[in-house]
Amino acid sequence: MVVVVAILSGIIGVLVGQEILKLLRIPAGNMNHISELTIDDYVTRGVSLGTNASAISTAQLLTTDPRAAALSSLSFAYALLTTLLIKGYLVHYWWC
Repeated sequence: MVVVVAILSGIIGVLVGQEILKLLRIPAGNMNHISELTIDDYVTRGVSLGTNASAISTAQLLTTDPRAAALSSLSFAYALLTTLLIKGYLVHYWWC
């Protein structure tokens, strides 16, 4: 059941993640037009999609914004590590 939820959150994050960020008015930079000065918030995009939609959104961000993809992979790894540490602590000390 946990695997199904994880896979679905990744797929749903890729399908609607960019639209939700547009609704929240988080600006997206266009890496194809570097000569234009655009305001973008690649940190917010990378961390929010990496934490919530995992590796699938990181792969999607690689095609649109590599800077956001780098932060997405870091936040994905950090969220995974903290989840494992907290779960290990709870299992060891709470149920034993």
